[in-house]
Amino acid sequence: MSKIYAISMLDEAHPTGVFGKEGRGLADCFGVENEIDITIGTLSKSFALHGGFVCGSKKLVDFLINKSRVFIYTT
Repeated sequence: MSKIYAISMLDEAHPTGVFGKEGRGLADCFGVENEIDITIGTLSKSFALHGGFVCGSKKLVDFLINKSRVFIYTT
């Protein structure tokens, strides 16, 4: 029997700045921050900035930096 693997990803685009202690989002609100593998969100909602963010393990961040088209041809 083969193993089943899953990765959890939470989109915090709208909850960031609103839910949870000090506006840390839904993962904080429900106390599951350590159970989420990838957290993504935008800075244009609560923070009135441009861009977004991806939070995860160092291995994930290194993968995104080395494989994302946006970063490949930048200095």
